[in-house]
Amino acid sequence: MNEVLMIKGARKLMETCARVKPEENVLIVTDFKRVKIAQVLATAAFERGAEAMIAIMTPRKGHGQEPPVPIAEAMKKADVIF
Repeated sequence: MNEVLMIKGARKLMETCARVKPEENVLIVTDFKRVKIAQVLATAAFERGAEAMIAIMTPRKGHGQEPPVPIAEAMKKADVIF
């Protein structure tokens, strides 16, 4: 995917959908197959003045499967999670 085209959607997610505010902790959970998408989301969060973090895990076997414990713990402390 082209990051230049993806940033428009990422900005909409940050501004309209999640209403990310400056200094909020934004956690982006991904797997190693989708890191480029996570990077674009982190860029959009950074533009809003948020603290953006990317957690990369092994791909799950199915949607809704629990993340590893360290990521689950980070999710509890984040203001916004993607």
